[in-house]
Amino acid sequence: MNIFRVTEKEEQFLKYKKSYIHSTAFIAKQGEDVIGIFEYNINGIVAEITNILLPCSKNQSIRVVKGFIEELSYWNPYVNSVVLKNEISEVDLKTLKSFGFIADKGWMYEIDNASKLFKLSLSDIVPEQLTVDEKKVHKAISWVNCPRDVMVGCVEIDNKILVIDGYSRLVVAVQKGFSYVYGYMDKGNDNDEQKAFYKTCFSWCQEAGVNSVYDFNNRIVSSEEHKKIWIDRCQRYFKEKANEGLGKVKTLESKRLILRGWKLEDLDDFYQYAKNPKVGPNAGWAPHESKETTLSILNSFIEKQQVWAIQDKESGSVIGSIGLHDDHKRSDTGAKMLGYVLSEDYWGKGIMPEAVQEILKYAFEEANVQLISVYHYDFNTTSKRVIEKVGFKFEGILRAASKRYDGKIFDDYCYSMLRQEYSELIK
Repeated sequence: MNIFRVTEKEEQFLKYKKSYIHSTAFIAKQGEDVIGIFEYNINGIVAEITNILLPCSKNQSIRVVKGFIEELSYWNPYVNSVVLKNEISEVDLKTLKSFGFIADKGWMYEIDNASKLFKLSLSDIVPEQLTVDEKKVHKAISWVNCPRDVMVGCVEIDNKILVIDGYSRLVVAVQKGFSYVYGYMDKGNDNDEQKAFYKTCFSWCQEAGVNSVYDFNNRIVSSEEHKKIWIDRCQRYFKEKANEGLGKVKTLESKRLILRGWKLEDLDDFYQYAKNPKVGPNAGWAPHESKETTLSILNSFIEKQQVWAIQDKESGSVIGSIGLHDDHKRSDTGAKMLGYVLSEDYWGKGIMPEAVQEILKYAFEEANVQLISVYHYDFNTTSKRVIEKVGFKFEGILRAASKRYDGKIFDDYCYSMLRQEYSELIK
């Protein structure tokens, strides 16, 4: 199951058009099937559900509601309660009650640890963004009517309050003559690595002469220019940091496994599983026909330092590999792509989820990676189970995307995980 903000492609499933315009709608999908819809309005620190559609299964419905509330809190961390005043089906109402909604002039669910809102004078805002997308400004103009409509995430750095999102709304606030808006401290981005990024952005703004929100009147640009000037620059920063962070393969350890750099002594173990015709083709490469082929690839692993050997603690044997590579489907995002293979002798024992979890922990907690993607062919249901088990979100199908070694062309089933999503998973 995957839950995400409704895009233009899914707008057809919504009851209210303004939910799309305000970005206040989520959709839950199981594969390609829509299994849940959640639309809401924000009124200060309260979110009011305007439309909710849940699956028939009670257990699945509760999981969907939990996902919707978590997504709402992620995008609106200042919301401390969710209310429902509209009538809904008895089945859906039972689900909300089971999840923890209580009767209170309708139905209400309280959210713990919500961020506090505070008034933020426009003249006090310290920018950390270079340009604003004119399309987003035009969209915001249609619904920003008062300071309460502008709530922006902030972080404190060197006794300065930096605004880290909501710049299209801030531009509209300036255009409509507001003197203040509302801010909240973004706890999810209040860490040393993120602060280092924001300090870098602040320095870019100083170099460009962007010292206040009033300077953005001359920096509203097309989507293409915004991407070129701002988004691409941020992505280059994260890509450089990710490459710096990964560096040499670091030895990692789990309950049953050691993930380490490759050695020439691993040749026999590597060849043993790589020659199996059931292993390589699932990952897109041909079974090894000789040790010379295996040795060539082994040397590449040692040289490039992007792939870990998976060593079984009990036997001491190398039983597979797992790596993080540049994702050429996202060449300008700084994302890393996860790839892995496992000896057939170890299938069905939970080995690969265990290895993947160690890589996620290292990449997100130590190496400053911001996004990890992973793909599988439609027939590789084993890999699909691994990907779903560790918590990746399904993005969609990229049709006719990969040409395998034998000339066959396959669809790519695409998944990803953001650093923020990983943080939520391990709470």
